[in-house]
Amino acid sequence: MAAINEEAIDDLAVSLQILIPDPPGGVTTDVVVSPRRITPTGLGGHIGYDDERIGDITGRRIEAAVTVSVESSNLGNLRTAVNAATLALLGAERGRLAELGVLSVNQEETVFAPGKGNIETAQMTFNVLYEYLKRPEASEEVISDIPVNLELG
Repeated sequence: MAAINEEAIDDLAVSLQILIPDPPGGVTTDVVVSPRRITPTGLGGHIGYDDERIGDITGRRIEAAVTVSVESSNLGNLRTAVNAATLALLGAERGRLAELGVLSVNQEETVFAPGKGNIETAQMTFNVLYEYLKRPEASEEVISDIPVNLELG
C-alpha cells in the first residue's frame, strides 16, 4: 500500500477519535477503520501547489466502514457512551467535520450483545467519506547567499 494511503487511514482514525468524547468511568471504546475504497483526489492525486511551503499538495479520498466498539460492566454507562459517540459523529457541526476532513457520516447499525462475564458490549457501524490532504513539509531554512569564490582542494 502506498505510504500516502496509510497516512490517510491513520489520519481518519485520529480525526474520529478526536470527535468521540471520553467515555464515563469503567467504559472502554475502540475505533476501527475498514477502508472500502481509496481513490486519488484532484488530478491523479494532485490537488495544487502550496506557495507558502513550496511544494505539491496531494490527496486521497476514503470510503470506509468505521466500527466503534464500546464495553462496560455497567449497562447505564454503556448506553451513555453509545449515545455520546453516536451524537458526536452524527451531530457534529459541519464546519468541525470539514476541519477534520470528514465529508459525510451516516450510521449503518448499532448492535448490543453480552460480552464475557458481566461485560456488555455495543458495536456501532458508520459509513464515512473522508478526504486527506497532504501538504509539503515546511522547510527549515532558506538559503539566502551562495558563496561563489570556492577553492577546490
